[in-house]
Amino acid sequence: MFLLSRETPIYSLQYIILSFGGQFYLSEDDVPEGTEITHIVMDRPLPASMKLKKCEYVQPQYLADCANNIHLLPTAAYKPGIPPPAHLSPFVDGK
Repeated sequence: MFLLSRETPIYSLQYIILSFGGQFYLSEDDVPEGTEITHIVMDRPLPASMKLKKCEYVQPQYLADCANNIHLLPTAAYKPGIPPPAHLSPFVDGK
């Protein structure tokens, strides 16, 4: 269950999330009562005041990398405000 911040590439992220069976919301006001957001996707540094939710804060690249690896990756390397890991194409062998 993803919450997409307004500065993210929403259409690309929607496609990835829906293609792998996830759900997303564009505003906290749209989240139904009792639904728990697991990831907040944002493309800016995380203000200290936003660390109120018990969920993971990640950069948009997290979703692309998870799709390329076909499973959810650990989120520590994708925290907003820090450089994410190098984005490698899934169509090459890395040599």
